[in-house]
Amino acid sequence: MDAMAELAGIRDRLDTVLATMGGQSSRRVVVDLDDPDEPDLHFVLTAARREWADDLRHQVQDAPEHPNRADFLRWAEAAERLHERIDEAL
Repeated sequence: MDAMAELAGIRDRLDTVLATMGGQSSRRVVVDLDDPDEPDLHFVLTAARREWADDLRHQVQDAPEHPNRADFLRWAEAAERLHERIDEAL
């Protein structure tokens, strides 16, 4: 028996029930970076996301008057915070 998987499943079901009882939808996502059915998840959530954030930053550096400058910088910062959270979890 995989105790961690069982506990994660119970937690997910409880989150759903509590969200339903509170009239709110659950916005939590649990990602298993070691899921054998999703071998590219770790890359997508780390290296690919970092490349995307770097690309956003370069776009606004190359075009300071870019109409989406504030959004691109905010998204790049959010991506970096996500990367930090993933690193902390590993």
